[in-house]
Amino acid sequence: MNIYRKGIGPSEDRTATDATNSATNETNATEIATNATELTEDEKLIIVAVKQNPSITQQALHNQTGITIGTIKRILPRLQEKGVLIREGNRRSGNWKVIK
Repeated sequence: MNIYRKGIGPSEDRTATDATNSATNETNATEIATNATELTEDEKLIIVAVKQNPSITQQALHNQTGITIGTIKRILPRLQEKGVLIREGNRRSGNWKVIK
């Protein structure tokens, strides 16, 4: 049983699929770059709090913003990946620095 339509060989079908995959990959890369610059409301609250107090702790962020500590622990690394925050110094006595 032939699964290909008549007149279209496997190589011709693969070319169309490759072009589709290429376009999809370019779209995904654009979406990732766009999403990296967009911030959620919680992320914005954390950035404002860090600007006010660069040595703020996760507990203090929770007290100031009302965001749960678990969510704060997820958001801080995400902001570092997005290039918005960096941590200077060590874990105990370091400071946060807002880049963007």
